[in-house]
Amino acid sequence: MVARQPALAFLFAPTYSACNLYVVSAGGGRLQAATHFRDFSLDPNTPSWSSDGRRLAATSFPHGDELQTDLRLVDGTRVARLTTTPDAAESDPAYSRTGRLAYSRTNAFVDQVVIRLPSGAEKVVAQGREPTWAPDERRLAYVRDGALYVRAVAGGGERMVVPRELNASDPAWSPRGDLIVFTNHSARGDTLDVVRADGGELRVLGRLLRRRMGWSSRRGRATGNAWRSCSRCSGAACRRATTAPARS
Repeated sequence: MVARQPALAFLFAPTYSACNLYVVSAGGGRLQAATHFRDFSLDPNTPSWSSDGRRLAATSFPHGDELQTDLRLVDGTRVARLTTTPDAAESDPAYSRTGRLAYSRTNAFVDQVVIRLPSGAEKVVAQGREPTWAPDERRLAYVRDGALYVRAVAGGGERMVVPRELNASDPAWSPRGDLIVFTNHSARGDTLDVVRADGGELRVLGRLLRRRMGWSSRRGRATGNAWRSCSRCSGAACRRATTAPARS
C-alpha cells in the first residue's frame, strides 16, 4: 500500500463492524483496504502519513475498550504493532518530514509526548497531547490542559503560545515554521485560529463545523476539514480523509 500518486486515506466501518483503513486515489477509483481488523478498530483521529507516502501510523483499540489504545504501522501489506507499553494508551501519531515519529501516551492519568529514536528507543520530551513537528524538526507543538506549547526536541524550557482559556486542540505548523494553526474551543463556538510560534499575533481565521487542521503545502494556507459522510460509502461513517504526501 504505497501511495505512488495522490491518494486519500480514511477510516470506514461498514455495517458497524471493525473500523479499518482504506486508501483511494485522489482522482477516484476503487477502494483499497489497508487493514483487515476484526477484533480491533482504528481511532477516527488517525491515520498519519509518513512524508514519503510509504507508511501510515494509526491508533488502534480492542472492541469495547477504547481506553486501551496502541499504535499500528501500516507498511505496504504489513501491519505491525509499534507500542506495547503495559497499562498505557498511545495515540496522536505524527510523522516529521524525515520520518521521525511522535505520539501521545497516557499512563496513570498523565499525558506524555513521546518521540521514537532511530534506535527504536523512546524518549519522553514533555507532558501533553497531540504533538506536531515543526518543519525544521527541532521543535514540537502540543497541547496540555487547553493551552498550546512549543518546546525544543533537544531539551530546554517550554513556551506557552496560547493560554488554556482558549481550550486549544489540533495544532499544525505552517510550512515555514513561523505560524501554528489550531482549533479554539471557546464558549462562542469552535474557530480556526492562527498564532505565531513565539506566541504573538493571535488571529481568528473562521468558524468551524468540526475539527481537524492542516496546511496547504504549496501556498501555505491554513485549512479546516469537517467530518462528513462519504457518498462512496453510502453514508457510512468515514472519518478524517487525509492526503498522502507526493513522493519524489
